[in-house]
Amino acid sequence: MADGNGLLTLAEIERFTRRDFLKGSGALGVLLAASCGNARTAAGNENGHLGSLAVIGPVLLGLGPVDKPFDPASVSRLVRKVFPSPEIDLVKVVRVLSRVIHYQPVFLLRFKTFDRLDRGEQEKLFEGWLDSRLETRRMLMVLFRTLCAMAHYGREEIWPEIGYDGPWVGRIPMPHDAVKVTSGVT
Repeated sequence: MADGNGLLTLAEIERFTRRDFLKGSGALGVLLAASCGNARTAAGNENGHLGSLAVIGPVLLGLGPVDKPFDPASVSRLVRKVFPSPEIDLVKVVRVLSRVIHYQPVFLLRFKTFDRLDRGEQEKLFEGWLDSRLETRRMLMVLFRTLCAMAHYGREEIWPEIGYDGPWVGRIPMPHDAVKVTSGVT
């Protein structure tokens, strides 16, 4: 523990391995999970969460093998485009949440990551989040699922699959007749 607050430095985090996780304390496990398993890769890679998100997204949306593949990068693009807030970096929230979900089975003593669970166990894990007594946990899962759905179904190549023919604005002619307002209308 390098600093006076009991927090680990980046150099100390980079030395941890999965073996350290298994023999370390609970705080070490949380730190390791937040850094996405391989701290050396995660510390220098801003997109380290995309592998987790590629597995989590299809399960979260109920996509099957015949559906178009889920694009994990579309979630980050959507968040940056639609929610550009300097106060809250929603991309970081997505990153951390995808890593927490990916490593949650390890904390439940299943000693498997999310991608190593079968589909039924993965869906049961999400049900646990949605049925949680903790309101924050439920809200985070709804936010995460909503962002994944918006990103996936907002892609043009998905539209024919769901029967959406695209936006009407600019494609369907709008009437140019003047609207008459009668008196008494408020």
